[in-house]
Amino acid sequence: STTLYVGNLPYAFREQDVADMFERYGRLRKVTVQIDHYTGRNKGFAFVEFEDRRDAEDAFDKYNGTNVEGRRLKLD
Repeated sequence: STTLYVGNLPYAFREQDVADMFERYGRLRKVTVQIDHYTGRNKGFAFVEFEDRRDAEDAFDKYNGTNVEGRRLKLD
């Protein structure tokens, strides 16, 4: 698949923060971060869609299990 689920995301991250992390591995088609309207923070996960499956696989290999701002990312 060209789409990655990124879980356990730092709550302050916005779409641009996620895009900045992942775009170094290839062209992104779309980044989606759900925002909690009560807290103004994200809900702890995002979806990152790449144009090429191989780029998604490279990003998965790099970031799955990586600590970002004290939170261990869980990719799927």
